[in-house]
Amino acid sequence: LLEVDTILHGQGRLALERSDADVLVVVAYGELLTPDILALPARGAVNLHFSLLPRYRGAGPVQHALLDGCSETGVTTMLLDEGMDTGPILRSLAVAIEPTEDAGTLGARLRATEQRPSAGHEAQRAEHNRDSGGDEREPRPAARGAVICGR
Repeated sequence: LLEVDTILHGQGRLALERSDADVLVVVAYGELLTPDILALPARGAVNLHFSLLPRYRGAGPVQHALLDGCSETGVTTMLLDEGMDTGPILRSLAVAIEPTEDAGTLGARLRATEQRPSAGHEAQRAEHNRDSGGDEREPRPAARGAVICGR
């Protein structure tokens, strides 16, 4: 296990190249990944983002939802592309915002949320798969560091 400030160059990039990773997973990561980095993991890169994308792309989604007085936010799992939180959505889960929550308590609750799809989401995904020829992804228009785990 290696924690680094960046994977774009230096020790972080070297460790990612040597890891022979199948998948790269980022959470609260504060820099755009370049095409050469996105191409390193065999099966792509996935991001866990604390909003219901496409709303609140980029940094501070929990804080922005609270400042805007939203009644709900959520957790989105998405494939990474070259844009800022613009890749295809794999799964989203809505979470109600309690009136007494602040960014710390809401962020902690979002981090603890397991993304188990609802029956409605599964039905919607099955319909989408049937209509689109089997692609489970939902296409969407267009910080702090990385942890690299070896096999």
